[in-house]
Amino acid sequence: EQKHFDECLDVIRQNIDYYQKQVEKTRRETESLYAAVTSGSVELYDQLVVSLDIKEHQERQLKKNQTAYKKPYFGRVDYLETDTGQSEQLYIGKNGISRDRTHVLIVDWRAPVSTLYYENELGPGCYQVPGSDSIPVDLKLKRTFDIEDGTLTGYYDNDTAATDELLVKYLSQNKDAVLGDIISTIQKEQDQIIRQTPFKNIIVQGVAGSGKTTVAMHRISYILYNYEQRFSPDQFCIIGNNDMLLNYITSGLPELDVYHVGQKRMDNFFKDLLGKDWKKSYQVK
Repeated sequence: EQKHFDECLDVIRQNIDYYQKQVEKTRRETESLYAAVTSGSVELYDQLVVSLDIKEHQERQLKKNQTAYKKPYFGRVDYLETDTGQSEQLYIGKNGISRDRTHVLIVDWRAPVSTLYYENELGPGCYQVPGSDSIPVDLKLKRTFDIEDGTLTGYYDNDTAATDELLVKYLSQNKDAVLGDIISTIQKEQDQIIRQTPFKNIIVQGVAGSGKTTVAMHRISYILYNYEQRFSPDQFCIIGNNDMLLNYITSGLPELDVYHVGQKRMDNFFKDLLGKDWKKSYQVK
């Protein structure tokens, strides 16, 4: 495990170096295009828009790798695909990391196969691919890693007793976690809600502090990752009763790789629903 961990860190370091150079190169190109457009070369506007999109993508990839360098992954699953007989060994992390365009080094937690880590016990099971049939597997190993600031300090398998010193230490570290920082401790029941099909309405009920908002934020991230051809961030809107709550919720979204999601206070949402029927003489206080 230590050898694999070191290899992952080496690849991530290379990725960070690559994206830092790409971001700087694209930044210079964007600044040059912006100066040309503002000087009257309006025919370059489309190129400027494309350059800005590329720069944003590169910055996100850089951030993913920088975050992954401190904790590349938190889980591992070994399984045998029942239909094909092919064996797989996958490491699962907060961010998907690739060695190159065709070789995935660390699987993103939102990927369908990650369901095996969150929901399956050892033995026969399956994972569901959106828009396709479920894939039956025989799960051989489910392992959780204890990683602190870029150092692998230990690991435990799912059969380890709950009183195990390493397990207790791992769970206690997440007691003060913010919205976007509990991915490695998502429970089975939470994961089932997060991965429900987006083509039906869902109501999640629970007492204060039970994790409703956390599940909702992770669900948005999951949908945008797996249904990117069907949904875009601007189709989501987070509604709350005050700006402080909305700012708290949306501040965690970039950690979940979610950007450009709308937010509205409840009073403004009602005004939009009422539209022309809203009388300007009324004010919400």
